[in-house]
Amino acid sequence: MKTIFNHLENQIEGTETLPEGIVQLNEGTERIFTLMKNRPSLVIWLIWIVITGVDLIIRLIGAIPLASFPAILVNFAGGVAISQFLFFHFLPRVFLKKKWLLEFVQLILILVVYMLAKYFILMPGLVDVPSIRAFFGNEATRFFHFSVYIIVIWFFYIDGKRQELHKKMEVEHLRLETEHKSSQLSQHFVLNWISTFLIEVKNVSPDLAHKLSKFTEVLSYSYKDPNHPNSLGQEIRVVKSYLESQQFRFKEKLNLKFSINLRGIDPGEFQLPKWILMTLVENVFKHGNCLNSLHPCLISMDMFPAEYKGYSFAISISNDLNRADPVRPSGFGVKTVRRILNYYFQDRFQLFTAKSEAEFNLFLQIHYGQNHASV
Repeated sequence: MKTIFNHLENQIEGTETLPEGIVQLNEGTERIFTLMKNRPSLVIWLIWIVITGVDLIIRLIGAIPLASFPAILVNFAGGVAISQFLFFHFLPRVFLKKKWLLEFVQLILILVVYMLAKYFILMPGLVDVPSIRAFFGNEATRFFHFSVYIIVIWFFYIDGKRQELHKKMEVEHLRLETEHKSSQLSQHFVLNWISTFLIEVKNVSPDLAHKLSKFTEVLSYSYKDPNHPNSLGQEIRVVKSYLESQQFRFKEKLNLKFSINLRGIDPGEFQLPKWILMTLVENVFKHGNCLNSLHPCLISMDMFPAEYKGYSFAISISNDLNRADPVRPSGFGVKTVRRILNYYFQDRFQLFTAKSEAEFNLFLQIHYGQNHASV
């Protein structure tokens, strides 16, 4: 489990060693946190043993009369039992399952029953019996104190379990990622083979080789690492190659009108996360019908100087809806695009969609400020 001491250690690592005292303190703290995470019940018992021991020592040093053994036993056993209830039942259900009302009612009933039983069992043996009101006040104060300890331990415990689960998920993700990569062809093999095939095709049919090169460009772009810098110009170029590939696929059946106006502006100077425009355009073919001779699919792109400093890019899409069996969502659609744009552009984009029974419309505008080299 991470602690604040690791942060200090990482900052000065490689420059000087930590003082021996800090190293020991760090190791001791880690052991305590590990014990809280792995053996929370034992920690609760130890806390009550320490509290009881400190209370006895104080009474012996201060010559304060000791309570009877039954009273000490009831206090100790009752405190441990209620602490276990708080830790393993009350706190998880309140904070994790949001069962506030029911759990608070249960806790109050348990405390009232415990305090009443304690009062009527132990008080008759005392010379000066306190009023039930004073007794309940003292017991409520006692309960508040040890509740603080239990809550602190529980939050350390949950944080430790969360980090442990996160670590397991990371390991599982790496395992799945490795298995996924090992189960697919290498991108270098695929692209190199297509390039070799392209050379052979070019000798037979230059036009067919040109069409194959457009598909190869889309395929190569799909393999690109999304963490690498990507430009609006690259995205636009791949969209054009994708549409040309679809034209070759559907021939004269495809009813698509595509227009682009960059007004002499170089889109390669503007950054855009990979596959943003491609997702929107691909959805036209995935969820729409571009083979309707009476309703063409319309895709237009425009780049223009903004009224305020910088430039704006806009894409507009309109398509007839495919009323056949719906396509299963891929998980990467307009909602995901919106989240990605919101992360990179915050309030510098607008994305609108409208859907009727027969038609889907989308409009996206991104504003690039003066510093448009990065998103």
